[in-house]
Amino acid sequence: MKSLLSVLFLTTFSAMAHAEDGKLPPPPFKGDYGNYEITNCAGQTFQLDCKLKSVTIGAANPATNPKPTGPSVGFVFKSGTGATAVSDIWLSKSDKYEVDGDKAVLTTDKTKNTTNWSEESQEITLDKSDSKEWTLTFAVTRDNLGKSIKRQIEYKIKKTK
Repeated sequence: MKSLLSVLFLTTFSAMAHAEDGKLPPPPFKGDYGNYEITNCAGQTFQLDCKLKSVTIGAANPATNPKPTGPSVGFVFKSGTGATAVSDIWLSKSDKYEVDGDKAVLTTDKTKNTTNWSEESQEITLDKSDSKEWTLTFAVTRDNLGKSIKRQIEYKIKKTK
């Protein structure tokens, strides 16, 4: 347990250290916070799969960061059995958030994942060009021992009332 806390602290600390060096992007997807039903899915990442039935987009949970400062985004996925998968992202100055019309893209810089000795980066895209069903895509690239592995998952989502 102590080593897990050390890993979490070091990961969070390194992300915060980058944030202090320069300008941070705005909070990603802030205008789209809410609950969504997953209506279709294709692909798989290291942590996400097509068994998930809903997603909530909002700010990251401050409990995941000992010194929560700056912009963040959080995704809470739920399966049909009630199991959850959480992705909290605290932005650094090296991350990019771009909005072009109906498409918003968050690209995170590589961060060290000391639990599996790799470096990972993500590109998260929310495409709202279809007014009935939006597309939420996660593309994760993991570099480990000189090899790069990319996995992607695409969800079709509808806002729940």
